[in-house]
Amino acid sequence: MPRHQRNTDPVFGYLATDGRHVLAGRYVAPSEEEIAEAAAKIAEQRLRGWLVQIVGDRWAKTPPKVLRLRALHEGLDDADFANALEAFVLAHREVMDRLK
Repeated sequence: MPRHQRNTDPVFGYLATDGRHVLAGRYVAPSEEEIAEAAAKIAEQRLRGWLVQIVGDRWAKTPPKVLRLRALHEGLDDADFANALEAFVLAHREVMDRLK
C-alpha cells in the first residue's frame, strides 16, 4: 500500500507486559465490558497489561507511539510499562526487517 494511503489514525488497543499487543478499534474507546474481557484474556496467559492508544503508521520503519491510557491489572508501574514498550519496539523492528 502506498505510504500516502496508510491509515495513521489513533487506534485503541491492549499492550501486554511481554510487548505483544492487540487492537481494539479505531475511533471509539472500548467499553468497560470489552476492557474487562481483554484484561481477563491477558491474565489467562499469566501476563498483565494496559489499555493503550497507538498513534502513527504501524507499517512504517519507525515504530508508532504507544500512549498508556490505563493499567488493566494492579501492581504495574512505570518500569513495567517501559519494559513492555521496549519489547513492543523490538518486535516491531523484527517484523519490519523481515518485510524488507
